[in-house]
Amino acid sequence: MNYSNRGWAYLKLEKYDEAESDFTQAIQKNYTYAYVGRAELYKAQGKTEQAVNDYVAAGKKYYNEQNNREEDNQEYSNAKTAFENALKLDADCDEAKFYLAVIAYDAEKIPHKAIEKYDELIKSKTSYKLEVVYHNRGKVYLYSLNEYEKAIADFTEAINIDPTYMNAYAQRAFTYFNKTHDYAKAFADYQEIFKLDEKQKVLSEEKRANYEKNSQICWNALNPIEKGKLIILYPDLIGEISGLLKAFIVIMIVDFILALAEKRRLGNLTFVSASKEFAQKALLLVIVFVINEIDEADLITLDLRNIVITLILLFELLLILDNAGNLGVPIPPDLKNLIEKIIEKVKKFFGLS
Repeated sequence: MNYSNRGWAYLKLEKYDEAESDFTQAIQKNYTYAYVGRAELYKAQGKTEQAVNDYVAAGKKYYNEQNNREEDNQEYSNAKTAFENALKLDADCDEAKFYLAVIAYDAEKIPHKAIEKYDELIKSKTSYKLEVVYHNRGKVYLYSLNEYEKAIADFTEAINIDPTYMNAYAQRAFTYFNKTHDYAKAFADYQEIFKLDEKQKVLSEEKRANYEKNSQICWNALNPIEKGKLIILYPDLIGEISGLLKAFIVIMIVDFILALAEKRRLGNLTFVSASKEFAQKALLLVIVFVINEIDEADLITLDLRNIVITLILLFELLLILDNAGNLGVPIPPDLKNLIEKIIEKVKKFFGLS
């Protein structure tokens, strides 16, 4: 403080070198007001860029100091003044604009004012933390204006800019989970958070446990078809799915590809025939996931899922052998005839003929 006070005295006496030395000494001792003094010094000397930098540094220090105290918002007021002084010298100082938008929401509690300031930053295509600008605007839409679709759009844009931005995933997952009840999308976002945290290691045990709990609630709320889609998208993230089920899905995909190849060989591959083939696979998946739901609900003691999967898995393997034989892979004629008869009977049983 003493260095800063003497610096102000030197500034009034226009002893600029001495003033700069004292303000710098005070800054090194972490005295925030010295940034303002040195900014005033640089402004008096016509050093606009240095003055703007010091005003912004002062504003950020005041802002962070206010976040660490519970008393009145005096430091927010000081921060706002510092950022406004920076903008008087440089109207394009996006960093100052960013913090004024933050203060409009955090301190002044004026969400529409914050939105206007974030809009201005986005229109100028600022390079200063653009992903955070979208994230912060999304939070205003979410928590103050209840405009959930706009919030989701902003969180998504933040993720598009920075795919490692975990906070944007967390806010979007919260919106899907608590506001729009889109549990499939919420579940997917929680999986992305877990994947990011494997590298970033920033989640506390409490927060991770909460996310895992929400993720499980989302999973339980999904229907079999939605679960099937998520398993295909996140095969390594869903711990509840057995290795047998994963193998089943892979084999179904292989069989589907071979079936399309066989239809193409015969010259009857059309959108309708491909759709019919896909529908048959989808029906088998639905059967498996319904059985899976029964097993998870413990409605009966039999392990139906593994039994059904094993049987259908054998059927799929027979289809693969049949299609492979048709495509030129050498298979003994007797075995091929047997496979074709078994396939025909199974198809009639499930109504797939």
